[in-house]
Amino acid sequence: MRCYDCAVEGRGSDAVGVCHGCGRAVCQEHAVLQHLPQHYRVSDGMIGSKVRCKLDQARLVCHECEKSLDCCDQSARTA
Repeated sequence: MRCYDCAVEGRGSDAVGVCHGCGRAVCQEHAVLQHLPQHYRVSDGMIGSKVRCKLDQARLVCHECEKSLDCCDQSARTA
């Protein structure tokens, strides 16, 4: 499979994955790995509290979806 953005630019690069947001194939240059913090609820009597898990959920997105998916922690971005 070839990277969609590279094909638009007239280049041909192999894709490393598929964007979680739009489904486009992306190469390493156009891929952004986002880490989403995971939480679980702990019952503490009548009031529950959120506890952060040690492992974050990761998802691969393209640069366009990175701009539009604002629910992610941008400080934890690695590419």
